[in-house]
Amino acid sequence: METYGISGRDMPGYALESDPGDIVFFSQKIYHGVYGAQSGRRFLKLRFVAWPETNEQIASLMRYNNRGHIYRPDDAFLNSDRPRIRAMVDPLLELDKRTKGWM
Repeated sequence: METYGISGRDMPGYALESDPGDIVFFSQKIYHGVYGAQSGRRFLKLRFVAWPETNEQIASLMRYNNRGHIYRPDDAFLNSDRPRIRAMVDPLLELDKRTKGWM
């Protein structure tokens, strides 16, 4: 791909070599890419943000959320009557309600 008029191989940057099983953390604010990746490789992306308290924080969170909702827990969690599970799920559902219409 030549997004910037040059190939990925010629893009100036820092190569970070990793092995299967390695965990790599970085800020989404930096330009990043994978060149020469093997087909079928596993990729798992996790995001972490502080719990949004203000409308400005929710707006910022929603600006980078392409699914239109914060989080949709699995039905097993949604239907759980276990207090520990409810303590995790209920705040997410409430936040999901607060973010309707932000997209």
